[in-house]
Amino acid sequence: MGLRLTYSTYREANRDVVIDTLSEVCERLGFSVDLGRDYKLSTLTPVERQRTFEELQARNMAVLHVGFSQKAFTLDVSGLIGGYFTISEAIGIELGCPWFELRIQEGNHWDYSFFKGAAHIDQFSADPWYFGESWWRTRGRAGLIASEWGVPEQSLSRYLKHWRWYRRGRAYPGDKATYRDYEQLYDFLRALDAPSPDDHHYALEALNKKAKN
Repeated sequence: MGLRLTYSTYREANRDVVIDTLSEVCERLGFSVDLGRDYKLSTLTPVERQRTFEELQARNMAVLHVGFSQKAFTLDVSGLIGGYFTISEAIGIELGCPWFELRIQEGNHWDYSFFKGAAHIDQFSADPWYFGESWWRTRGRAGLIASEWGVPEQSLSRYLKHWRWYRRGRAYPGDKATYRDYEQLYDFLRALDAPSPDDHHYALEALNKKAKN
C-alpha cells in the first residue's frame, strides 16, 4: 500500500473563529487540543522535529497540523488515533461553510469529497477505476465549486479530468505536478487559494475511550 494522506480544507479564514471552533469541537468529541503553544515544526531542524514528536508521543499525544490563507484554512490529522472524519465533519457542520476532504490514495491518485456544512454536494476522483468507482459520479463539477468557493471556474476545470493513458502534461502553466502525479492535489489547493497544513502545529490528545474508537 502506498502513501495515504487526508486533508480537510474549509472556506473560512477568520483565525479567531477557526481556533474557537477547533477547541469547541475537539472538546465535544473527547479531545484536548493545546492551542496555547505552536510547535512550528516546519522551522525546526530534523533532529528538533524528531525530538518534539518523541516528547509528544511519550505523553500519548499527537500533532495537529493547521495552515491558514486569506481565503481558507487546511487541517491535517491523518496520523491521529481514530475519529479523523468525525472531527473534520463536526468542524464543517459547526462552521456551516463549504469544505473539502482531499485524499492521496495509496500513492496512485488524488480525489475529493466536497461538502457544504453536513451536505455532500460533489465528488471527484482522478482515477475512479482504481477502486471501481463510477466515472460519472466522480467527474467533479468545477462550476459548483467556483460558485461556492468564490474562485473562477476556468482556474479549476482542467484539474477535474479523469486520468487516462493518453492524458499528459500539466493542467495549467505554472503547475508543479502533471496529470498522473498525485501531487497535483497541491496545485489544486493553490488554485483554491487554500494553504498547506504545515504552517502551525498543536498538540492533540484523546481524553476518553469514545475518542479512541
